[in-house]
Amino acid sequence: MISHLGPQLGVADGIALGNLLKKNKKVTAVFSGDGGSSEGDFHESLNVAAVWQLPVIFIIENNGYGLSTPSNEQFRMKQFIDKGIGYGMEAVQIDGNNILETYSTIRKLAESIRENPRPVLLECLTFRMRGHEEASGTKYVPQHLFEEWGKKDPVNNFENFLLKEKVLDEAYISMDIVEMQFADFVTCGFNQIINNLAKTHYRWGQNVDVVVRMPTGAGVNAGPFHSQSNEAWFVHTPGLKVVYPAFPSDAKGLIISSIEDPNPVMFFEHKGLYRSITEEVSDEYYTTEIGKARLVREGNQVSIISYGLGVHWAIEYLNEHPEISADLIDLRTLLPWDKSAVLDSVKKTGRAIILHEDTITGGIGGEIAAEIAEHAFEFLDAPLIRSASLDSPVPMNLELEWNFLPKRDSENNSRRF
Repeated sequence: MISHLGPQLGVADGIALGNLLKKNKKVTAVFSGDGGSSEGDFHESLNVAAVWQLPVIFIIENNGYGLSTPSNEQFRMKQFIDKGIGYGMEAVQIDGNNILETYSTIRKLAESIRENPRPVLLECLTFRMRGHEEASGTKYVPQHLFEEWGKKDPVNNFENFLLKEKVLDEAYISMDIVEMQFADFVTCGFNQIINNLAKTHYRWGQNVDVVVRMPTGAGVNAGPFHSQSNEAWFVHTPGLKVVYPAFPSDAKGLIISSIEDPNPVMFFEHKGLYRSITEEVSDEYYTTEIGKARLVREGNQVSIISYGLGVHWAIEYLNEHPEISADLIDLRTLLPWDKSAVLDSVKKTGRAIILHEDTITGGIGGEIAAEIAEHAFEFLDAPLIRSASLDSPVPMNLELEWNFLPKRDSENNSRRF
């Protein structure tokens, strides 16, 4: 899709031509509204596709209006598939609000076109239940059309079908546990998370019962595309909650709390903790409060604030240096994070180290440091320390990877206690 409409149809022709020449039996699908079909690019693209027999499905979403112009003021034919006749092109009309019909038709067309390359014009009858964009409104649309098409809502109708066929039940519909596998790949769904999930409740008061599981982190020699710590992207986004457990018992309690929470939750799970950290976990149903930190160890010389694998690095270091008396705070939740627990600890110890695996620039450590500096500055006996990964992609080489991670800073930080 290209915002200017029309032009994407010519791009589809080019892709289809490349596939045809390579004889790889691929089909190109391209979308346009009925309004876009009035542009010159539409006619040129369909004509070329027909002459060269390009394997393209031209999918036209016919909602009856080109922005605010009704179809009868755009073209004279009674149905859109009539356009196919002029190009000598096969044309098919379907109920675009029927998910099963749409899926079945496109699958059959694609299978056929792979074996017999040719263009097909597919008209999907549908309707816009809102304006073309934010400014236009819907005053130009007769009210009875909303009533008629409201009964054809594809999401509601498909949901009712799945319930009737006993594919789903009401309990299953009420929740949604999504796994990115891996957190690095979340960029492919970034818009849906940042602009859809995070803002839905703000826009119209609808709950978003979605938990996105995010296997994350380095230290497993998986390279730069399977090792990133990207939790800070979502901590910056109002409307989301961000959870990051370090222990099995917390993982169970927090995942249940996340499922019960009506807000969208990004649930980070460090891959390095899978099958490496063990703990007795109750078989009973229980929840762990989102937004509440855990005091893993108690001391009076320094506060170590961390989460995820960083908590275990801190435990390991403190075990090796029993002379250090430290409060070790496992945040468990990054949005919202437990400011009271952190400030109370820093006011007691007078020193703070913020440890996280994420790169130092733009990491949540900077936010925590700013909060401490703003609200507990007079209690500090030493500068705040941020211990984090280098500002670099995660190295592929294992030795370089461990040099990249903040565990390398342990000896330096100990001198500051």
